[in-house]
Amino acid sequence: MLTNLDMAVLRTLVTAVDAGSFTRAASVVGRSQSAVSLQIDKLERQVGKPLFAGRRGRTGDGGLQLTEAGQVVLTYARRILELNDEAVDAVRGFNAQGAIRIGIAEDLAETWLPVVLARFARTRPDIRIETTVGRSNGMLDQLDRGEQDIALVFSVPRANPVQGECHWRIALPIIWIGPPGWRVRRSQPVPLVTFEPPCLFRGAAQTAIDGAGMESRIVFQSPSLAGLWSAISAGLGITTRTPLVMPTGLVQLKPRSSGLPPLPRVEFAMYIANKAERRLASDVAAILSDILEASIRSAAM
Repeated sequence: MLTNLDMAVLRTLVTAVDAGSFTRAASVVGRSQSAVSLQIDKLERQVGKPLFAGRRGRTGDGGLQLTEAGQVVLTYARRILELNDEAVDAVRGFNAQGAIRIGIAEDLAETWLPVVLARFARTRPDIRIETTVGRSNGMLDQLDRGEQDIALVFSVPRANPVQGECHWRIALPIIWIGPPGWRVRRSQPVPLVTFEPPCLFRGAAQTAIDGAGMESRIVFQSPSLAGLWSAISAGLGITTRTPLVMPTGLVQLKPRSSGLPPLPRVEFAMYIANKAERRLASDVAAILSDILEASIRSAAM
C-alpha cells in the first residue's frame, strides 16, 4: 500500500529546518514543541528512516542536521509544498484577469520579487504584473495618486492618511547588518551606512545609539540598497534593515556580541488603493500575502 505523506507534517519539517530549531518552528506553525516533535516522529515512521542526526539533529551552532534520508525528504517536501501553494494560488485567482500595478519597497526586490514574478508567470499567465521598485514613501505617494493598485511598504510617518485599505500587515524586527566579526570600538563613533533622509531605518539606528549613550556618524549615503551593500562590503560601516534582506557575505550583528544597542520593530504592510479594481486587486493581494508569510517563516523572524 502506498503511503500518503501529510502536507502539514511536510510543512513543519521545512519550517523546522529553515528556522533552525523545533522551538522556533513551533511558534511559526502555531503548535507546541511537543506537537512538532510528534509530527516529525510520524514522518520518520512513514518513511521508515530517521530524518535528523544525533539528538534530533542539533549542531554546535544551534541549527538542525539532517541525515541523508532527511535531505532527500526535505528536497521533495519543498517541491510538494511549492506545487500545493501554486495550485491554491491558481484556483483562488481563477476568475481574475487583467493588469495589476504593484509598488514594492526596495528591500524585496533582490530576493522576494523574482520568486513572486516567477510564480505568477507559471500559475496566472492571464494576470499582467507591472512592478515599480522604490522607497516606501514614494510608493505610498503613487498609491494615493492612483498610479499603483497595490503597495508593499514599510509604514512611514505621513502628513495624510494612506488612500487605500490595509490588506495585510506584520511587525518585523530591525537588525544591524555588517561584515562578520564587526564590533563597536568604544573610542570611535559607530559608522553608519544609510539611505538619504528621510529614512526610518536611519532614524531607528541613530535613536538607539543615542539612547545607549553612544555616538554615531554617517560615513556613506546612498539612494539604493546596492550602494549600501557595496559600502558595507568595502568595510566603511554598518547599516540597519530587516531580516527580509541579507546579502551574501554580510551577517546580522547581534547586540550582545557586537556591542550595539537593541533595535525596535517596524511595521510592514500591504495596501490596496481606493481606486483599484477591487476584485482583481484583492485576489492578487491574497496570493502576495501568502507568499510573503512563507518567506517570513523561512527567515524565522
